[in-house]
Amino acid sequence: MDNDQLVALREKILQDIVPLVLDNAQNGADRFDLLLRIIQAGNASGELYSRAYESAKSIEEGSDRLEALLSLLDEIDLDVNQNAQPSEATQNQEVAQPQESTGENFNQGL
Repeated sequence: MDNDQLVALREKILQDIVPLVLDNAQNGADRFDLLLRIIQAGNASGELYSRAYESAKSIEEGSDRLEALLSLLDEIDLDVNQNAQPSEATQNQEVAQPQESTGENFNQGL
């Protein structure tokens, strides 16, 4: 299998997993752990973040709930930071643009 085929298969697997997690996970902690794994696998939709948040809030043990919420916060921060970084193409365009003139023209009088 080439890389494109593997990526396509990965997407199919993720599409199959999400409904199973939402319908079959018995408790908040199990559901949260599975949703977090899906998010970490690169399927970080707003709906999954919301579902993971609701699952984390439903965890009864306070320390486990705190750990789940912190883990989710870390994933959100990663996603936000990745989306905030300019793309490589944008960075290259910025480098290629000429510098603004300081008003001095050294070629005058030549």
